[in-house]
Amino acid sequence: MAYLYKKVEEGIKEQISQGRLFSGAKLPSEKELMETYGVSRQTVRNAIAALTEQGILFAAQGKGTFVKDGTAVLNRQHIIGFSTISFKSYNLYPQILQEVNRFTEQAGYSLMLGQTKNTFEAERNCLLNFLEKNVDAVILDPTHCGMANANEDVYRMFEDRSKPLIMYSARHVNETASFVVADDVQGGYLATKHLLGLGHRMIGGIFQADDTRGSDRCQGMIQALCEYKIPVQTNLIDWYSSMRIDHLEETDTSTPDPVLLRILHECTALVVYNDIIAQHVLRVLEDMHLRCPEDISIVSFDDTELNSGSIELTTIPYPGSRIGTCLGKTVMELLNDPTKKIQKKVPVELIVRESTCKL
Repeated sequence: MAYLYKKVEEGIKEQISQGRLFSGAKLPSEKELMETYGVSRQTVRNAIAALTEQGILFAAQGKGTFVKDGTAVLNRQHIIGFSTISFKSYNLYPQILQEVNRFTEQAGYSLMLGQTKNTFEAERNCLLNFLEKNVDAVILDPTHCGMANANEDVYRMFEDRSKPLIMYSARHVNETASFVVADDVQGGYLATKHLLGLGHRMIGGIFQADDTRGSDRCQGMIQALCEYKIPVQTNLIDWYSSMRIDHLEETDTSTPDPVLLRILHECTALVVYNDIIAQHVLRVLEDMHLRCPEDISIVSFDDTELNSGSIELTTIPYPGSRIGTCLGKTVMELLNDPTKKIQKKVPVELIVRESTCKL
C-alpha cells in the first residue's frame, strides 16, 4: 500500500538527515528494513526504488545499496533555473519551456525564469542570481557563444557546487558543460544538398557570426559543397552580428548593403541563418525586381511565425519540442549524478516549400 511504502521512504530519509546513514553508507538489508518498519519485502523494495530514482540511493551490483550524497539531495530547493536570451519576438523556446516544465513538474520541481538579453553582463547577473537563490540546476541559452566565454568563472561555480548546468539552443565550443542542441551542421548540409540537387552551383550563405549555430550551419554547407566537388567561394558567404540581425526588420531595403547586392547578383541560391534574414532578403529582391525562387532560391532555418508571407520558405524547422523533451530527461539524469557530462545533438529535417526550384 502507498502509505506503507512512504513510511519506509520517509524513515530512511530521516536517518540520512540525522546523520545515522551518511554518504557512502550501506543500507541495511531488506530483511532488517522489513523488521524495522514491520512491512513486506515488496514494500521495502518499492521504497528503495523511489529513493534510487530521487538520487538518494544507488545500487552497486553484488555489493548492495548505498547512500549517495543524501544530505545534498534532501537539502534541495526543488527549483531549476531556466534562462533564455529573450522572451520577446522571434522566440524559439515556448515548446522547449513547455516540455521541460512537464518533466520538472512530474519530479516535484518548479522553474525559475531568467533573461540574459544576449549580453555577457545580463547573463552573469542572471547566473549569479540563480546561485544566490540556490537553484538545483540551470538550463541556459548561452550568450554570444561564438565568442570567448566571458562568464566561464561563473559556469565553474555551478560545477564546484555540483549543480548541473546544461546549455541549449547553442553551446560554447570549448566548454565542457552539458548541452542539448539542434544538429545545425546537419541542417546546413541538408539545406545545401537540396539546392545542389536542384542544379544550383553558385550558392551563397549568410550566417550569424557570434553564435556557434551560425558556424555550424556554414560548416554543413561547406561539407555538402565539398561532397559535390564544388569550390567553396568565401566571397559568397557573409556574416552578420546578432545586433545587426535584430535590426534587419527596420532596415531600409531601398539602399541595401553592397555585399548582399553582390552576392545576390552572383548567386542562384542562398542559405540563410534564420527567417529574419530571409524576410530581409525577400524585401531586397523585390526592390531589385528579382523573384524568388525564379531568380534566387532561398533556404531558411527555424520556421517561425515570420515564415507566413506571400512566399512560404523551404526551411529547416527548429526542433523545439524534441529539444525540450531531451532537456527534461537530461536535467533529471544530471540531478541524480552531477558528475556526468551529457552532450547531445537533436536531428533536424528539411521541409520543401515554395522558395526553391530547379535551376
